[in-house]
Amino acid sequence: MIAPGIGCMWCNGLIDPTELAIEMHPQAEREQARYVRGVPAPSVMPFNTLAAGEAVTHFLLASAGLHESDDDLGSVIHRPRTRERHLREPGQNTPCRWCTSTGNLGRGANGELAKQQTVPTRS
Repeated sequence: MIAPGIGCMWCNGLIDPTELAIEMHPQAEREQARYVRGVPAPSVMPFNTLAAGEAVTHFLLASAGLHESDDDLGSVIHRPRTRERHLREPGQNTPCRWCTSTGNLGRGANGELAKQQTVPTRS
């Protein structure tokens, strides 16, 4: 679960910096960087179904207040090949520039991203 005060996707290690760097390049360069040319990252329906089902269940329990504990914010990591499941507690890096009060959290149009995306208007 990603929510204010419990860390963003970057803090929780859910963003791969290498993939992010690849995605910033033009399409032709992205194709050259892939391990198998012409094959986008494959999605496997059973794994997508497992992930989506877990996410919907967690969302419904959290939004309806049905977790056994109010501080139950962890996620379950499924490893189908080994049949293992691990609880992963969320984390937040104190100096995070995205999700902390010293970063861009809640800054709206005054935040760093908004400034970068501002388009000059013609007079």
